[in-house]
Amino acid sequence: MQNFPDPELPVILQHAIAACCSIVEDYFAKQTNSFMLSTNIEEKILQPHIRDFINNVLLCLNSIKVEVENVHGQRGPSFNRKYNLIVVDSAEALRRLDPGHNTRDYDIQEIYLVYLMNASRFPNLELQLQDIFAYFWQNYIINVTIVIVNTRTGSVEALTYYPFYDNISCKMVHVEKINSFLGEWSKPLDDNIFPEKVENLHQCPLTVAVWETPPYFSYRLNANGFYDIGFFEADLLLALVQKMNFTMDLQEPPNNEQRGKVLDNGTFTGALKMLQEHIADFSLGSFRYTLERSQLMTAALPYYQTWQIYGFLRTAQPYSSLEILVFAFDGKTWFCLILSILMVMAISHILQFQYKNFPFLRIILGHPRPAGPVINVVRIFFGQGISILPRTNFTRFVLVLWDVFGLLMRTAYQSLLFQLLKGNQYHEPPQNLGDLITKNCKLVATEGTFDSVDTVPRIQAGLIDVVKIKNTSEQSTFHYMEENTKNGQCFAGISPMDFLTYHATQENKRGVFFVLPEKIFTQHITMYFSKHSFLINRINFLLMSLRSMGLIDFWAKHSLDQSYFDAPNDVHFEAVEFSKVVGFFGTYLALMLLASIVFCLEIILFNLKRICYVSRRTK
Repeated sequence: MQNFPDPELPVILQHAIAACCSIVEDYFAKQTNSFMLSTNIEEKILQPHIRDFINNVLLCLNSIKVEVENVHGQRGPSFNRKYNLIVVDSAEALRRLDPGHNTRDYDIQEIYLVYLMNASRFPNLELQLQDIFAYFWQNYIINVTIVIVNTRTGSVEALTYYPFYDNISCKMVHVEKINSFLGEWSKPLDDNIFPEKVENLHQCPLTVAVWETPPYFSYRLNANGFYDIGFFEADLLLALVQKMNFTMDLQEPPNNEQRGKVLDNGTFTGALKMLQEHIADFSLGSFRYTLERSQLMTAALPYYQTWQIYGFLRTAQPYSSLEILVFAFDGKTWFCLILSILMVMAISHILQFQYKNFPFLRIILGHPRPAGPVINVVRIFFGQGISILPRTNFTRFVLVLWDVFGLLMRTAYQSLLFQLLKGNQYHEPPQNLGDLITKNCKLVATEGTFDSVDTVPRIQAGLIDVVKIKNTSEQSTFHYMEENTKNGQCFAGISPMDFLTYHATQENKRGVFFVLPEKIFTQHITMYFSKHSFLINRINFLLMSLRSMGLIDFWAKHSLDQSYFDAPNDVHFEAVEFSKVVGFFGTYLALMLLASIVFCLEIILFNLKRICYVSRRTK
């Protein structure tokens, strides 16, 4: 130490100042750059010594800021209350100082070094220490060390308490001496002065507020009177039980209130009420991390995340029989196909109608004139034969190429139509909230889920109707959709992704539901504690360790089967695009070109025959 207490001070006070300075310099200063010094000395004979204590402690500090307060001054919120040095002369003085009042809403555990001035004057010092530690335990403060001066040995003794000392004294104050100072500490300060209190709870029970909320957590009473728990948050809870060595006392919030909410009069319900009243030590069960809840309770670091999504029934919009008939080809293919048929029928009709007026038409169709050429065009396209074949080669060639074209198109159409009629074909589901609004769909959500999404601008503006389900089970959303979609209405359910996954798995509805690509928001899952919980630091450490090893995601993956969102049998039908059948039309045009060449040759041949006939007649 660089500065020693004033040698004119009482020896007992000198030893106390030296011990406190040592802890501040060798422990506080390594952890923080500031701390709070709070005092309340009620014995008049001791009041002059408090000024000497403060002055000498401040003199021994070099690079740490100190905020000083006493019970009579202005006190309030401060950023320096993480580390505290408190000087009192009795348990009553500590209770009047009430250092826990300004930190009872903290989410962290503070550290308190308490100097009990002139402790030797108490006839029963153990009861006084018990009373001081009881105050801190009532305020859920466990990082507390008291220093007193032993007048017989002249040494300074450091004592702390253990609320979980063994499985008999659970949540009780057990005082134990942990170190002593006589010029130097008998044990290193880093590992000793503020020992870990909740690393091992010695099989003491912790009350956990839980409820049935698969696929996160489930518990059921078995025949032996014990609870069977399941799903991945149960795996997480069991891992915490093993790591911290405690027993579980599972309690369900009354009236199926589950997580609970804040009522208009400021009171709580459900698990929030149990935590506020310290009936439960912590709670889990698909507990979403929200700002409102975090202001009321202490939240652990989020250890899992899912999505708030729109779920849509694939079976809500099946193709009608007429739509299935035209599904096979896309619009461009149907247009070209119908256009080609109409053109051939129109040409056949014109040739038939103008047969007597133009000699070259008789060359094309031959003599006698074929009966019903338009009907023959249709019959050949659909694979039926004609009773009388035309006599000219050109007409026969045209019929052959038309038959080949019809065969190709029929084969493509019939094969896909056969597959479509064997299974169920549904319209492409909507992709976002805008599509749902365009289709005049309604949203379905439980009241709890709706409270989390009512700030979505288009929902808040009332652009889409919302059906609120008065049920805490998220599966009720999907049951409602399935029952009412049969009436021709369009619904989309709002729910965390995992609940829809669980519903599809449990009901064996593979491919029935579709998750819209547009997600609403990420949902971070955590567990909640009472404000200022003594468990938060240790459990946060364990949660981050388990998450960094990938164990929580591993457990979740085994509880959730995402494959149930795949289409049934992994088959997805698409209409035949024009690019797939452009070769058919190319073949048809090539054959038409060849037919045109044949036609020209027949005209030439006809003219040659006529010239020869005329020349013979003239001779």
